[in-house]
Amino acid sequence: MYCVKCGKQTNGDETLCQDCKAAEKTVDTVKPVPSDPNQPNTSMLSFGKALASTIMGFGAFILSNVLNSGGWGMKLISMIFMVIIDVAVIVLSIVFGSLSIRTYSTFKSGGNKKPIPAFILGIIGVILAGIATVITLVFLLVDLPAIA
Repeated sequence: MYCVKCGKQTNGDETLCQDCKAAEKTVDTVKPVPSDPNQPNTSMLSFGKALASTIMGFGAFILSNVLNSGGWGMKLISMIFMVIIDVAVIVLSIVFGSLSIRTYSTFKSGGNKKPIPAFILGIIGVILAGIATVITLVFLLVDLPAIA
């Protein structure tokens, strides 16, 4: 007879050769490990940083728009103070968003779920911070010299 998998000649009435039997035994011994109910939920890993990044990015976006719209009639000193706060929030938003994205990209699954919510919120936070950066730069380069 011949092996039904690879076509090699077998001993007697056997349907599998020695090589295919050995390969089948190793496949049978590898069984999926049941998930541990005490294992932490890795799909929410780094979610707090990502959420903070999104909220700060949105805040920086709003603050930069307030600055660019005239700052509600603020004086020069308060506008400079708001620019400093805006830049600090932008930097924090980019840092937290980048950490969330890095957590997703370096995550070793091992049967666990990748932290997709943190990844998405991290991207949103970085994008909002980028838009706020552009708006703030426009304010600094165009509007602020006209006020001074």
